[in-house]
Amino acid sequence: MKRYLFTVIFALATSLVAAQTGHYWTESYGTRSMLLNGVVIGSVEDLGATYYNPARIAQLKNPSFVISGKVYQYKVVRIDDGLGDNIDLASSKFGGAPSLVAGTFKVKFLEKHSFAYSFLTRNQNETNFSYSVHDFGNYVEAIPGQEFFGGEISAKSKTRDEWIGVSWSYPITDKLSVGASGYYSGLDRGLVLDHQRQAYQPDSAITGMFLERRWYDYTSQGLLAKIGVSWASEKVTAGLTVTTPKAHIRGTGKLGYEKYLTGIDDLGIDSLQNIYIYDSQTGLPVNSKTPWAIGAGAGFHFGKSIIHLSAEWFSAIDKHAILESAPFIAQSTGDELNQNIVEDLRPVLNYGIGYELYINKNISAFGSFATDFSAANPDLARFKDLQREASNTTFQADIYHLGFGTDIKTKFANLTLGATYAFSKEPFERNLEIDDGSGNNTAMGEIKYNRWLFILGFEFPFLDKAKEKLDVE
Repeated sequence: MKRYLFTVIFALATSLVAAQTGHYWTESYGTRSMLLNGVVIGSVEDLGATYYNPARIAQLKNPSFVISGKVYQYKVVRIDDGLGDNIDLASSKFGGAPSLVAGTFKVKFLEKHSFAYSFLTRNQNETNFSYSVHDFGNYVEAIPGQEFFGGEISAKSKTRDEWIGVSWSYPITDKLSVGASGYYSGLDRGLVLDHQRQAYQPDSAITGMFLERRWYDYTSQGLLAKIGVSWASEKVTAGLTVTTPKAHIRGTGKLGYEKYLTGIDDLGIDSLQNIYIYDSQTGLPVNSKTPWAIGAGAGFHFGKSIIHLSAEWFSAIDKHAILESAPFIAQSTGDELNQNIVEDLRPVLNYGIGYELYINKNISAFGSFATDFSAANPDLARFKDLQREASNTTFQADIYHLGFGTDIKTKFANLTLGATYAFSKEPFERNLEIDDGSGNNTAMGEIKYNRWLFILGFEFPFLDKAKEKLDVE
């Protein structure tokens, strides 16, 4: 049973890293737009428009400098029945969350044109999970009696995608405008799995050691664009956007694998004695892709309150290798090995609804719901399975988002306070090494993912007011 517990924890740890790579609506940007969970493709009212629909920039009444960087997240991962029936695991983390900084500017000889800049974190995730056991007991079947046993596992992942953008918008008529945003994307992603066990039997002086490690890391730089159309009247605003795939500029990656076993024939891992395998390949080409996306949305005004509706379709991405190692020969076995990091993403349609309740001229309240369906193909082997071909995506469950908060206007700044809550769950099989008495060697557990985002946002209209007083453009 101790061997079983150790193996289950390893499987769970490596399943929880690098979540979000197959999700497109995990993050939202802008102050009020965050409380509405990004359901603002046709009705965005802040400088989240640089991301959601650049055509709206020309229609904004006060396109002020915006900072939504004071955003904190609290993540909780709970694994029900992770170590057995009614034996759960849980981990939590508090820290900063992806954010947006944006502002507008004018070009003198393009009087009717509006421009904006933006810096946003499109994806940010870092996970470190480790477990160790050091004990004296009967852990290794191949060693008679009890032995000193030590085992450690760790799973470390990182994903960070920073976007830098410039947006343009132009009003064709009083109600119709067009716009576009161009972005530079700098992606950095990596994952490392470590797994080792060692044992010593004091009576017989038998010693054994096993180590297995697998890792990859890559960077990818590229350009992409979002094109938008917006129509606005007193009662209804509507918009349509098209987002292009990323045009790859450059990137480099590395892949590595090592495995060692020595001392005894069986550490509960492998029956072959004296294994030595090491391979590390750097400077590998990267083939990172993003989908086409088509979004549509509308805002319906009921008095001064607004109902927001949005949906966005993302195209499939055919199976391809992001990183591919050259075949290598295992030093101790002579086997030809290689490893590929692949991606195979299905088309998905996300949608959501938000409500903006007007209370008075200084205070509004918000509520929202949005989906974040996973595009990952569940048939691909996961990285933890240690097969030659591994999926770049590990967490494959659908995520759902709720949002609520308030917007308060003052003479000096507009203050936004609120929170969003994301939740998801994914069942998994616990493969038992010990029969539970029913003839069934499997049992079910459930991974539950929860994330709170706490939002403190500011908009500063003082720049526009200062320009008016100075009579400058």
